[in-house]
Amino acid sequence: MRRLPLADALRVKTPCTVGWDTMAPASERTRHCAACDKSVIDVSKLTYGEAEALVATRDGGAAVCVHLHVRTHDGAILLADGHAFPSACTPSFSERAKVIVTAASAVALAACATTPDPKVPELVPVVLAPASALPPPNLPAPPPPIEEPPPAIATAEPLPEPLQPVPPAQRAKSATAKPSSPQAPQKGHKPPTYDIVDGGI
Repeated sequence: MRRLPLADALRVKTPCTVGWDTMAPASERTRHCAACDKSVIDVSKLTYGEAEALVATRDGGAAVCVHLHVRTHDGAILLADGHAFPSACTPSFSERAKVIVTAASAVALAACATTPDPKVPELVPVVLAPASALPPPNLPAPPPPIEEPPPAIATAEPLPEPLQPVPPAQRAKSATAKPSSPQAPQKGHKPPTYDIVDGGI
């Protein structure tokens, strides 16, 4: 039997509506669900190997409840050391759209590559006369040019004062100083959004 990719094996089959925030913390990775009296494991705190070991315990017949962070745009599941991606047989909507467009392009190219129909007459090429052989068109005369006054001479800004050399003691002090505020986030960069999914796998 072919083994499922990790993200597909972690897919919740019996959703839970109790809510992670209402469960009592049991450890850094787990919470206790009073409704079903089971431990719920936060998969985002597990490494890839630990998540695979968790799935293996489920394959052994143990019931496993999980708390998942599923990335909205591609269905990848957040892990402590990266993401587990869904298999290619269940592509996201954008991937399915790419496949459809590629298939349509292949059909269009195949239609263009067919042999010409012998019943359709061939087109005779048309030879155009050079532009020098044509009579000049009757165009209106261009308007006279408008004279503009010469631009005003801008006054030059004073040059900045030359930089003074920094003493070695002050240079060493500024090199070891830590920045007072964290760097501002880059504009236009949005962090990924995640859907929270709880339940049994």
